Amino acid sequence: MEWLEVSVTAENEAAEVVAEVLSRYAYRGVVIEAGPGGWNTSPVIVRAYLPADDQLQANKRRVEEALWHLAQIRPISAPTFHSVAEADWAEAWKERLKILHIGQQYHLNM
Repeated sequence: MEWLEVSVTAENEAAEVVAEVLSRYAYRGVVIEAGPGGWNTSPVIVRAYLPADDQLQANKRRVEEALWHLAQIRPISAPTFHSVAEADWAEAWKERLKILHIGQQYHLNM
């Protein structure tokens, strides 16, 4: 199955309300990620995944409209969209796992 990733950059104070708007259309949940400077020093990124089904275009339009209205109240970025293929996320995170070798006896996964 294909998904449409929606990403919005927002200040910490607006992250929850952006997540609530996105959760209306992303039934598998929403993710709030720290920005490059960490949680307290920079905006956060709110991501959601919309199923690429027969309702996708209508849901995308509704998301854009709801976020536009929210942007009139709180400063948030315009949403960005891109297609994402289905993946086994329970296994995919391991691809980015780096091993840190400490001495000859200990190995830490970082």
